[in-house]
Amino acid sequence: MTITGLNINLTVGAFTVNRLPWAELSLERGAVTGRLRMDLPDPRGELAVALQKKDPVDLFFGYRGGLSQSWSGAITEIKAVRDFVKITAASPEQAFIETTVTECFHNETTRQVITRLIALAGLTPGRLEGPEETIPHLIFSGRPVWECLQQINATLD
Repeated sequence: MTITGLNINLTVGAFTVNRLPWAELSLERGAVTGRLRMDLPDPRGELAVALQKKDPVDLFFGYRGGLSQSWSGAITEIKAVRDFVKITAASPEQAFIETTVTECFHNETTRQVITRLIALAGLTPGRLEGPEETIPHLIFSGRPVWECLQQINATLD
């Protein structure tokens, strides 16, 4: 008889993690980015020294023998605590928070503006749906990409 439960494969930086005593994956409606918080065993302090901000994090998880879900991101915080390390990682959309925009658009379509904003954040746009309207004049001055995208949405409403 085989007993199966939650299956987890986790890679943090160059390390494959075999034990994950505590983790919380937060994907909230309306939030700009997803977050993964986790405590990783680190009795010798090797992880705390080797890991750095922006290191990749890949989590694959499933139930009863399958790995059906995945999440990817990068480390945003590292904190060593006794014999473990607390890590927070954010999904790639974190770039929408960290990237600020100072640009002016004149007689461009919403698709052109949105594609440009996503590219400025260093991400590749997927399929864009929605109205294809021309915006006569739009100015962003030192604002995060996510706020610019919200402004476009409000302009179309």
